[in-house]
Amino acid sequence: MGNCFKRIEVNNNLINGPANVVPPTAPTAPTQPTIPPSPTAPTGLNKVYGLQPFSGNTAVFDGFTNEQIGTLPTFYLSFAFAIAVDPYRNYVYVAAANEPGTMYVYSALDESLITQFALSTPGPNPEAVEINFTTNKLYVTTLTGRLFVVDGEKFEVEAVIGEGVFPNPLNAIAVNSLTNFIYIVSGGQFANEMNVVNGATNEIIGPFTEGLVNPSDVIVDERTNLVYVTNTEGGTVTVYDGNTLALVDTIVVNGSPNRVEIDPLFDELYVVNADGYVTVIDENTSVIIAEIPVADSGSNPVTIGLNPYTRRAYVGYSNRQLISIIDMDTKTEIGSLPKQSSPF
Repeated sequence: MGNCFKRIEVNNNLINGPANVVPPTAPTAPTQPTIPPSPTAPTGLNKVYGLQPFSGNTAVFDGFTNEQIGTLPTFYLSFAFAIAVDPYRNYVYVAAANEPGTMYVYSALDESLITQFALSTPGPNPEAVEINFTTNKLYVTTLTGRLFVVDGEKFEVEAVIGEGVFPNPLNAIAVNSLTNFIYIVSGGQFANEMNVVNGATNEIIGPFTEGLVNPSDVIVDERTNLVYVTNTEGGTVTVYDGNTLALVDTIVVNGSPNRVEIDPLFDELYVVNADGYVTVIDENTSVIIAEIPVADSGSNPVTIGLNPYTRRAYVGYSNRQLISIIDMDTKTEIGSLPKQSSPF
């Protein structure tokens, strides 16, 4: 377990973009750069971050060369479970479970530590973090049933939501920067629900339970305002209207689906399955168009990150120090990133 990858993030919004991208302002959506015309080579930042919770390190890889180019260290046994990348402001956030629940802020340009600050005491056990790029607020879910709202300019906690209301744990979170709604799923022995937070008022809406069977991840497509939830025990991806939270579709993927990402260029969902494969789903038809086997039997893939502009997907595992690389065009595994070197 000590060498596993808990999360993978990819800094991809600057591919072929200008050196400094201006963050979006409401109601403008975060814009994406266009695919480079051949034979122009991609430029800008293209970094892959592999978070290892028990060492406290995040390995940083060059997405063009596949070589490790740096490390974001916290400290040994920090139990860092949550990471997010802000490609507009070039920040990388890593949340550690150690007392008092420290948030580390790094530069995406050179991996230097910019600052660190405490979420709370006693430690909140952060589990996931997402960013509203319009309001520049961070939302940190925890295993203790609290949602922390962090000011991304001041680097300080401005609100704690849901204590005594949310169940334990808060497994995953998705943010729609256009509607300013935050979607949180809770799964496990004591919870099986989704809650919504109005980012303007911090009002909690919910819970919603229809279609959920031990949910593990959630993502929202800002273009359609559809919310996708993976259900580990149900073997399904459930689809909800982001406004009404009505269940609009159930996609059977079998196995134990875990993390999910969206390819906005081809309207495809990539769902990593602990049974050893990645399922690719057409968003428009809800049809499975590929099942991509990864690594080997018993590898237990649990997390995935995408770079739609270089057409690469990266898969991490719970029981080995490995990140597989998938060609998103051919839907095949084509290699892996090198084993992480560590300062510890």
